[in-house]
Amino acid sequence: MVIDPTNPDETDNATQEESVWRDGAYLVFRRREPDLPDQCILCNAPAEGKRVTSGVRDPVAILEHARVEVGLCPDHWSKEAWAQRRPWMLGLLGIGLLALADFLSDSGIPFLETVTAFLGILLLAAAGLLAKLKGKLLKAKRVERQFVWLEDIHPNYLAELPDLAEEPETETQA
Repeated sequence: MVIDPTNPDETDNATQEESVWRDGAYLVFRRREPDLPDQCILCNAPAEGKRVTSGVRDPVAILEHARVEVGLCPDHWSKEAWAQRRPWMLGLLGIGLLALADFLSDSGIPFLETVTAFLGILLLAAAGLLAKLKGKLLKAKRVERQFVWLEDIHPNYLAELPDLAEEPETETQA
């Protein structure tokens, strides 16, 4: 049975198996309680229960956003965990250097204080830049009240999902 995500009568009665589809190169699922496979969305390897939660925003309607939990294989999960931790570690190190610079202000060595403070500010700026440039794990094509379309999903992951029969209308067209 093919479910039309834009028809509330069909989606309200849909089972968990009917809440996730592929729409060409896109992953489509219900925002509430999607039953996503326990596979890595980036390489289709078994996720072994490792999941990550990420926020996605509609590229057009900026106010439309959703929190999505997807499976990642241990390798991609580890890379994503480090990518999230790096800016925090740099920021904490920058704060520590600024605290050290304040402590060194009483040492009578102004050059050391200045260099330490400069390095602390530099690390704080690098942490902010790294956090901004890190990129998003998930990229949304469209986010609506009930459904989310994600792109850049591994083709083999999508191949295991039922096909969405026709392109659903957006809420603004309906």
